[in-house]
Amino acid sequence: MKKHLAILATLDVALGALAIVGAAAFLVIAPAKSQAIWPEHPDRVIKGALALSAFAFVAGVFAIWLGYSLATRQRWARMGQIVFAVLNLPGVPVGTVFGLYALRTLLRPEAKALFLAAPPPEPTPQPIPASVQ
Repeated sequence: MKKHLAILATLDVALGALAIVGAAAFLVIAPAKSQAIWPEHPDRVIKGALALSAFAFVAGVFAIWLGYSLATRQRWARMGQIVFAVLNLPGVPVGTVFGLYALRTLLRPEAKALFLAAPPPEPTPQPIPASVQ
């Protein structure tokens, strides 16, 4: 199960990075081609590109954060990933495959047990040696 969670966290980070790169590329390409896309209203193309790029950027950052949170086994990350997986299901073909894999992995009792286990102990602060003070 830990291997599947590591794969899922890696996929989150990779797809999040891809979303950010795609958002940046779309933000560069769409304004340059706005006249060819909709000659009557190129300003609307630019506004739409800005809105879609902002959404893709936020989704990418969230996916990367979710991947990190899964890897560090934050308690909320399992439920957050389940919601994110359901939202990805309509995105044929990559989102569907990713969403099904995430749901198959996270809805198992072993995954739930891993996230409900006690968090790792906090590091104990070490006293500062007298020679440093």
